[in-house]
Amino acid sequence: MLTALDNELLEKIADLHNIPIGAYNIRKNGEGVSRNTTANIDIITKKDQPGIDVRIKPGTKGE
Repeated sequence: MLTALDNELLEKIADLHNIPIGAYNIRKNGEGVSRNTTANIDIITKKDQPGIDVRIKPGTKGE
């Protein structure tokens, strides 16, 4: 869950005024806090090591 301070930091650092529409992955203190995927963009947690894979379908634009 994001606090008011988290939202303020996202605004100042990334110019995000709201949680974005579309695919995103937000982490806080090394932990996943919020993630969203779309029909064209998938964010998958790696099973064999730390990290994520981002898969974007061919022809995807503007997401």
